[in-house]
Amino acid sequence: IVLTKWYLFSPLNRLDETVRSIANGNLDASIDISGKDEIGKLAQTFYQMMQNLKNITASRDELNYEITERKKAELALQDSETKHKQAQEVAKIGHWELESIDSAPKWSDEIFRIFGLNPGENEPSFTKHATIIHPDEWLDLENAIQEGFENGKSFDLVFRIVKPDNEIGWMHAIGKAEKDAEGKVLKMFGTAQDVTQVKQAEELLKQNQYYLTKAQEIGQLGSWD
Repeated sequence: IVLTKWYLFSPLNRLDETVRSIANGNLDASIDISGKDEIGKLAQTFYQMMQNLKNITASRDELNYEITERKKAELALQDSETKHKQAQEVAKIGHWELESIDSAPKWSDEIFRIFGLNPGENEPSFTKHATIIHPDEWLDLENAIQEGFENGKSFDLVFRIVKPDNEIGWMHAIGKAEKDAEGKVLKMFGTAQDVTQVKQAEELLKQNQYYLTKAQEIGQLGSWD
């Protein structure tokens, strides 16, 4: 009888210990599934459950890893965008794109600031640019954009802009056409930079050169290098 009890309860005790180990998180616990009796079948059931738990845990770990990596990528992208915006602000240069001559362009924040506008506002349509580009130079930009859409021609222009307080600034705009495989223009895109300080320095240099020339004429003096 004692021997019978040992044969009966020993596998059951081992199975019970294994189940407790699994319950404590040890999914690598060993289960004897060699038995052909009811206890063996029960062990096989627990073994299959343990394998299913392993698969679920592995899938969960993979998902957690993917979520962690995605968050890292998102943070890296946000950091890159922040640095890109900071670089544009320091250099006073922004980027833009325009899908058609009648649509409103898409501006980066820095272009709003160059025009003296709030980045939270909506971009004016291209035709309304006539109110923020100096009237003597608006036609040059309009023609350049028109040729870009019609012929895919790039442009490189420097022109005056008019800010809301009527202050005059200078902008250097570069535009290129993006085409499809058949050569059709899909949109125009490019950069715009505030070059007001550069133009002011150039004007000051011209004035100084003018006054120097006049002073030399009055004093009948020459100059040398």
